[in-house]
Amino acid sequence: PNPCPSPNPSPNPKPNPNPNPNPDHKGVPPAERHQGEGDSGGRDRRAEPFGAPPRSHHHHHHHHKTHGDFVVYCRLVKGGGNRVRVACRAWETVLDLKRRVGESALGAAMANVTGAAAPPPERLRLFCRGRELVAERSLMESDVRRHDLVYVARHTEEEVSGDGAVLSLHMSDTVLGPTPPPALVACFEAARAGIAAGHAPVLSEDGTGGTYFFPDGERKFVAAFKPGDEEPFCVNNPRGYARREGSDESMRTGIRPGEAHYREVAAYFCDHGGFTGVPPTTLVEARHTAFSNLSGGADTVTTKSGSLQAFVPHDAVVEDGDERFLPVSEVHRIAMFDIRMLNGDRNNENILVVRNPAPLPSSTGSSPAPGGK
Repeated sequence: PNPCPSPNPSPNPKPNPNPNPNPDHKGVPPAERHQGEGDSGGRDRRAEPFGAPPRSHHHHHHHHKTHGDFVVYCRLVKGGGNRVRVACRAWETVLDLKRRVGESALGAAMANVTGAAAPPPERLRLFCRGRELVAERSLMESDVRRHDLVYVARHTEEEVSGDGAVLSLHMSDTVLGPTPPPALVACFEAARAGIAAGHAPVLSEDGTGGTYFFPDGERKFVAAFKPGDEEPFCVNNPRGYARREGSDESMRTGIRPGEAHYREVAAYFCDHGGFTGVPPTTLVEARHTAFSNLSGGADTVTTKSGSLQAFVPHDAVVEDGDERFLPVSEVHRIAMFDIRMLNGDRNNENILVVRNPAPLPSSTGSSPAPGGK
């Protein structure tokens, strides 16, 4: 029946040739319901999980192989090339996936590059959605999903100084691709030149987490590195914000300790066209004796992953002056950015002030100096 009857119904309405004595389908099996009456194709979609593929009307008696039910696509970090389809099982470990990768066309490709045999599984590194996968965990525990793109790299010692210092763009390739913005590459190369010259990264004087400024060969700061394991309430936090055993403390509700550096990269992605002026940011790996390693002892040197951001020279922060002199348009830009990013900790200490701003390096050109912290 028409749910919206005409205001002037016909005095002699025609009888319905197919009356429905049971409009609520009570007691009627789903298969007997008519298509268009609350479900699709005679199926009770309410009983199916969200996103499940439509079930066929035909009954198949053959079974699919479980080995092929879970498929990921793998690509080399360095050199790119085509994606390679690798079949696996969700309950298998990351180490099992490494073995399958080594047996695939990617293993042969890595052997061709080096002129040696394909690297053993324990020498491979796998990255998915910007995170390195831990060998002992299952793919399910690692949140690897069907048809995910997994980047493959091999363990290499990229030492650029005698103390084993490392600064690597391995993880950057997994989020920005093999061709990051030129301005970011310039900062990265300048920071590596500073390491090679023996200039150690410097811990910032303020903040609640570990932020290290990398100098170039002339001791000028060119990049800021924030290790994930030195964020507030992480094991290696250098400011005394250590998490108590059994506690789920965090600086802000909804952001777990060790995840803030991912938000730094996300902020750069979301600042389309440099509207707010977020400096170029990516994920990197770094190792240096200057980093905090409280969990392993002061003499322990480990490789850390974190965000690397182009350093912005500035004259002051807002707290040092009078915010009334800030351009209204710049304040509006920052406000819109913080709303989009759900950034709840903006204050007058994390807004930089440049009296005579130069163009800020970005992937699209230039943008105003104030913006992301």
